[in-house]
Amino acid sequence: MSQSHHSPRYAPDSLAALAHTLVLILVAAIVMVAFFAFITPSVLGGMDGLLEAGPRALLVVSALGVFEFVVVVLLGLVLWGRRSLSDLGWRVEGLGRALAFGLLGALALFGLLLATVASFAPDQLGDTLDTVRSFTLQQRLLFAFIGLSAAATEESLFRGQLQPLLIKRWGHWPGIVVGAAIFSVYHLPRQPLQLVSRFLFGMVLGGLRERTGTLIAPAIAHTLFWILAGLA
Repeated sequence: MSQSHHSPRYAPDSLAALAHTLVLILVAAIVMVAFFAFITPSVLGGMDGLLEAGPRALLVVSALGVFEFVVVVLLGLVLWGRRSLSDLGWRVEGLGRALAFGLLGALALFGLLLATVASFAPDQLGDTLDTVRSFTLQQRLLFAFIGLSAAATEESLFRGQLQPLLIKRWGHWPGIVVGAAIFSVYHLPRQPLQLVSRFLFGMVLGGLRERTGTLIAPAIAHTLFWILAGLA
């Protein structure tokens, strides 16, 4: 089997590689919008139906997560882009260290959430804490499903594919900063609080990727944050 079969389709420092990645980010954003704008209202009866966290909600969230991972990661990055999951950063060496950093990262994300709410909307801080405390065990199970789905696709796409491309073009910290900015815009923030918080989240997750050399730590932080904060 030839070596070219194993090499990426696009050179890591090429505009073609960056364009390919941005197209996949757009596809992932379309899937996310379709879920909240169309699937959730039609299948689950809106956000209230989602937050009931019943079997149908778990099934829909799981199906969406698998669909997005298959389309964006397996077809878009692995098959078309010729990147293996290991190339993207799904490696288990230094697992204990990655677990520890992932836990610390989740706490950092939660702290940043509270700090940004306190800075931009201090009157909402109490409501945010009350909402977080009010989630049931069943709802947190739903958030775990959402977190795992988001981590599998978004960490592969943003910290596994996009961030290394940006670092190769512009250097270490500029690459992380630009990647975090794109990550923030990808979530379609409707107010400054959301824009800033997602940017800071992207910085933390990008830092975890660079610190540990794998996607395990940011994926753990991403998932645990969802379990802690849910839709807050």
